[in-house]
Amino acid sequence: MSEVFIQISGNDTDTKIVPDPAGMIIGRDSSCDIVLDDKQISRKHARLYCDPLGRWLIEDLESYNGIFVENKKVIRHHILPGDLVIIEPFSIKLTGGESEPLHASHSTEVSTSFMDDRVDQTIDFSNVNIDQILSVDGLHLVNRIGEKLASVSSSSDLYRCVCAELAEIPNSMAMVVRIPTDTDLPDSPETLAFSNTTQHSVFPPSNKIKSRETVHVSRRVMEAIRSGKPAVSASSSSQTDIELTITNPVDPRTVQAATITTNAESIDLLYADIPASQVENCPLAIVQSIARQVHLVAKNLQLAEVRAEMEAIDLELSKAQVIQAKLMPNEIDPLAGIDVGLYYKPAAWVGGDYIDVWKTNENHLAFAVGDVAGHGLDAAMMMSNLQAALHVSMSFCSDMQEVMNKLNRHMMQFAPEGKFATMLMGILNPETGNLNYINAGHETPLLFNGNGGPKPLGDPLNPMVGVVGHDYKVSSHMMEPGSGLLVVTDGITETLCPDGSLFGSRGLRKMLLKKRWDSGREVVDALVKEVDEFRRDAPQQDDVTVLAIIKG
Repeated sequence: MSEVFIQISGNDTDTKIVPDPAGMIIGRDSSCDIVLDDKQISRKHARLYCDPLGRWLIEDLESYNGIFVENKKVIRHHILPGDLVIIEPFSIKLTGGESEPLHASHSTEVSTSFMDDRVDQTIDFSNVNIDQILSVDGLHLVNRIGEKLASVSSSSDLYRCVCAELAEIPNSMAMVVRIPTDTDLPDSPETLAFSNTTQHSVFPPSNKIKSRETVHVSRRVMEAIRSGKPAVSASSSSQTDIELTITNPVDPRTVQAATITTNAESIDLLYADIPASQVENCPLAIVQSIARQVHLVAKNLQLAEVRAEMEAIDLELSKAQVIQAKLMPNEIDPLAGIDVGLYYKPAAWVGGDYIDVWKTNENHLAFAVGDVAGHGLDAAMMMSNLQAALHVSMSFCSDMQEVMNKLNRHMMQFAPEGKFATMLMGILNPETGNLNYINAGHETPLLFNGNGGPKPLGDPLNPMVGVVGHDYKVSSHMMEPGSGLLVVTDGITETLCPDGSLFGSRGLRKMLLKKRWDSGREVVDALVKEVDEFRRDAPQQDDVTVLAIIKG
C-alpha cells in the first residue's frame, strides 16, 4: 500500500490528515498531534506509528477507556486501510492508498503485440451509461461473472477467472493487459491473463488462437485508455475490412476495453474481442461494470491476504519474543556483597541487544552486554547466535581473553557480511572488588558513587566483534565498597527528545549525580524513567539495555 490518510469521525468531527510514520500521539491534551476533545479520551490516549516492517500500529498509552480495533480491545495492534479503530466516542480509519498490482498465478501461453490500427477505424469515446437497460442475456452475464468472482479465494486467480467467463461468449476472446501509465507503450504489452472460445463451431478453425500464438491488440484502444477514458469501444465492419484481434471475414468484430485498476506506474485493463452480433448482450457498459467488480473484489482480496499475512507475522513475532525473553536472565543468583539490576526492552517485538549475568565456578560475577548492528528479526537471530557461542566458549575456557578471541573468530566466520556487534564482558570478584573486563567497541561504562562524580571505565581499546582478526586485551579496575558500574547500549545514549537533542552520556552523568545509589535495581528504574521522560511521547527507536552493579 502507498500513502494513506487518517479519517477521524465523531462528536461532529470529520477530518482527514496524513499520518506521520515516525509517530503521532492521540489524546485530549492540546500538545497531542491529534487532539480528540472529549472527557472520555485520556490526556495522552494512544500512539499511531509505523514499525520497522513498515506496518501501521496503534498502541494504547495506558488510557482509561482503551482502544478497539475491529471491536477487539488491544494494547498494540497493526491496522490496514479500512480497519475501524474506536477510541470512544471517535472512530479512526486508514483510508486511501493504491493497491499493489495483482500477480497472475499462471503465465499465459500466448504472446501479445500492438498492431497499427487504420485511422478510419471507428472508436467510440462517448460516456458509458452503466444504468442503461440491459438485455436478459446481459444481466445473466453480469450475475454469472459476479458469482464467479465472489467465489475466487486468491487475488492471483482473479484475472484468469474473469477472462474465462467473458470468453464463454461464443466466438470471443478476453484478456487482462498491463500497460505503463506515462512511458511509451512497449512493443508487446504485458499479458496477465488470457482466454478464448474454442468449443463453438461458428468459430472458424483458422481463427482459433492456439498456444504460443501471437495475439494482436489495438494500439489506439490502449492509448485511449491511457488518456483517461475509463472504457473504450472499437469496431470493425466488412465494408472497411479493419482487423482488430481476431480476423473473421463473415462476422465483424468489436473490442470492448475498460480500466480495472490504475496506479502511478501502470494500468490493468480488461480487453474483450467479441463478434459485433453479440454487442447487444455484452455492451461496453457491461464490460466496464465487470471491470469495476474485478477492481473491488481484488481490493478486498488483497486486504484479506495482507491481514492474514500480518496475523501470521504477529504470531511468529510473538513466538520469537517468548524465545528471546527466555534467553535473558530472569533471576540472578545472589552473590554476597553484590547487588545487580538490569533492564531490556526491544524497539520491536524482538531486538539485537544482549545482556547476560551469571555466576562462575569460582563464585565470581560474570556479565556481558552487547549490541548487534541493527534491530529486528535479523539482529535478534544474531544475538541468539552470539549468546550461544559465548556460553559454549565459557563452558570450556575460563580465560576471558581466549573466550573473546574465539567469539570474534566465530562471528567473522558465520555472521553475514556487514553484521557485527559491540560487547562489554567482565568478571567481578565480590571479595576483592577486582574487575577484569574487555570492551569490544561498546559504549564506555560509567563508574559511580565515587568521589568526583561519574567517571568512564577506561577506553574501548578493542575492535567490535566480527570485524577484524584481533587478540583482545583484558583491562582491570578495583571496585571499592559502595561503588557502582553502569553499562548501557546506545538505545539509551542515542534516545532523541522531540527537539532533536540526544540524551547522551551527559544525561547518564546528570542522572547518576542526583544521589548516592544503594541498589542496582534503583539505578536501572531511575534511568529508564528519566529516558522515557526525555523521549516524551516519541516511539522507542532502538533496543534499550541497562545493567547496574553495586559492590557492597
